Amino acid sequence: MSKGGGAGKVYFVLYLAVVLELLIIIVERDEAEEHLAKKQKETMRIVESILSQLQSGAGTEGINTRPQDEITIPPPGINLEEVLGTTLKSNRKYIVKVGVTDVSADLKRKEGESDKDYTLRLQKLVKLANVEQIQYQIFFNPSADIEGPPVFPSEDDIKKLNVDITKLIPGTYIDVPNGTGSAWEFMGSTELLLDDQATFNQLNLKELSSEKIQPVYPMNKVRRVGQSLLPPGISPDSVFAYSIEATRKEGLDKKGGLTKRDFEINFQPNDRAGWYKLRFVSRTNRILGISGGLTADQIPDDATVNIGTVQLSVRDLRSVLRELTSKLDKYNPPSADILFKEQNIEKFMDGLNKAIINSKTDDDATKIINNLNLYGYIVRLLAPGQSQYFDQNKGSLEFDIRVITPKPQVAEPTVQNLLPYIASFDKVSPAFSFTISPYQETNNAIEGRILNAQGGVVERLVLTPMDQRQGSGVTAPIRGGTREFFATTSGTLSPGKYTVEITHKLSGKQAQGTAQLEIFKTGLTPESENDINNRLESYSYYGLSASLNAVSSAGAKIKPDQFRIYVTTDQETQRSPVNSLTITPQNALELKPPAKKLTVKITWVQPITEKEMDIFTPAAFTIKQEQPSIVLRNMLQNYSGTSNKVKIEVRNISVGKPGTGSDKDAKIEIKVVGDPTIIDGMTGYAPTIEPTIDGDPENGYTMQLEYSGKLERGQTKVKGTIQVNIQAIAINPVNGERSEPKKMPVIIQVNFEPEARRQQQRR
Repeated sequence: MSKGGGAGKVYFVLYLAVVLELLIIIVERDEAEEHLAKKQKETMRIVESILSQLQSGAGTEGINTRPQDEITIPPPGINLEEVLGTTLKSNRKYIVKVGVTDVSADLKRKEGESDKDYTLRLQKLVKLANVEQIQYQIFFNPSADIEGPPVFPSEDDIKKLNVDITKLIPGTYIDVPNGTGSAWEFMGSTELLLDDQATFNQLNLKELSSEKIQPVYPMNKVRRVGQSLLPPGISPDSVFAYSIEATRKEGLDKKGGLTKRDFEINFQPNDRAGWYKLRFVSRTNRILGISGGLTADQIPDDATVNIGTVQLSVRDLRSVLRELTSKLDKYNPPSADILFKEQNIEKFMDGLNKAIINSKTDDDATKIINNLNLYGYIVRLLAPGQSQYFDQNKGSLEFDIRVITPKPQVAEPTVQNLLPYIASFDKVSPAFSFTISPYQETNNAIEGRILNAQGGVVERLVLTPMDQRQGSGVTAPIRGGTREFFATTSGTLSPGKYTVEITHKLSGKQAQGTAQLEIFKTGLTPESENDINNRLESYSYYGLSASLNAVSSAGAKIKPDQFRIYVTTDQETQRSPVNSLTITPQNALELKPPAKKLTVKITWVQPITEKEMDIFTPAAFTIKQEQPSIVLRNMLQNYSGTSNKVKIEVRNISVGKPGTGSDKDAKIEIKVVGDPTIIDGMTGYAPTIEPTIDGDPENGYTMQLEYSGKLERGQTKVKGTIQVNIQAIAINPVNGERSEPKKMPVIIQVNFEPEARRQQQRR
């Protein structure tokens, strides 16, 4: 029994040990699962945080360079150096700056990093710090529009046209769908491709810095198509190349990193004038996904991708992708196999966009859309060769160059810029300008004259070079260029039509310019002058505005902005003139007390000379207080008394208050003027008191009359018509100016049956 009991204890102890071991394993498993779930969530947060930069575009930078330019090329067969005494520079050098990833903080070896891992990481940093591919494209359009070039197809237009713009053949034309302008001709392109291995091999690992990573673009990898439009004397290798000097001149940023690579373009247009478009398309490696050559299933978990200098493992990305796939299943995102197996980026992106649209009705739409975008980014990172399609890895820019050909300025004399029609007034000498070319110093012989309708010479023009007129601001001409002249007469001309004749003689040749000159009587039309006088004399009231519309004797043949209207008062004397023949109520001078005089003057300012002359001499008008209005349409009449004495009351006589040019109301004075008159009936009746009128503008006025008399035999009613003349005057509250009296006859129809008569009839 004792032995058996000992064996039982041994078995019991072993049983306890097994149970304890199982418990430890279960606890360790639970802890491991909890740690794994926590690590997976942490990984997802890190990946989401880094990939969110893709959605905001953080750290991206496009290509930039100089804006629109203009180049002048000589006309065919013309030696401009002989004609102008100078040469034209028709070639240009441009610098294109392309943003890259700053790797300066990641070049040092990390603690515990093996040689192999360090080398692999440096090779990726070399790609990140450089432009992997950049293409320089030249397009031409013959448009002569000086306002700007014709519209070039947008990226969406290019997709609709199903055109790969990087693979065009010279002479191919592309245009905006349904466009109205001329099409753009593809002339040529130059493409540089980075040799990342050669770039890495030239590194000195002991002296690593951003500046030491210099890209290698080998000539055997340069792709040239069509014309390069290279300036004479420039090596073909320099038409488009990486510039170490420009990049170094650009310098490091404030953090000591290199964030831009500079490329140099040497350009000279051919002999065609029009618009040239220089277009640049680049591919950088800000985001390095899985390289091509393997299927998605063949990529090991320990492989890495780069977003900038931050590395993410394929294992972590796959873990997050599985989590997102589970969460987003109800929104039907596109299968990752569309990229992993079919390599169809368009189909995948279309499916992703549809899923995003379908999710917009969800209560948590913003979060769902962010997760769908995150799903799309991870699939593209894990799909071999697809990271090149990230917007952050692409950049494009285009700028336009206008190329013009000047008109040949040979020894043929010309007269230019002489206006075909010149208008002036008879109280000032006419004045105008013109130009001649080519300027040949003392060899140019110029004369001008004015002819009447019969062809007779009435005036010889006085001609002065503009560059010799004081204060003109015109510089002296260059040989072969143009020279501007000022022309006028020594006196004035009578109203009528004339012909201006300018003759330019040079080297036995002659050019002539002519223009019609019309002289008008100085002033406004009689109708316009009368209208202004009548209007301002009659309506210069306080509270109104001094607006007017003048018509000069030249009608519409002289632009309105050459005239000035001065409107002032004795209180506001320095008001700026209006450059027009019209003053609208919106910009008119408001007439306010205490001003009492309004002055109006209209002048014409002669172009070029800036001489100012009166066409409506200063006229002064009295500013008046406007009359009040009297309204009788709501008038009521009451009768009382006996047949021997009739009392008449007239109520609701309204008097309107006119404007005063201030925030105070006018004071109203109203009274009866003269004696009332019986104009019909009421025989034997006469007024017994003087009529009175009392009240105020707000509540109306009431007039009282009284007549005495006796009814004629057989009459029971007092009947007749009475006229009472009243007048009202408005008094300005600021300066006490009194208006003209407003007079109004009040017609009272009397039809009154005395009470006593009615009672007698009833008896």
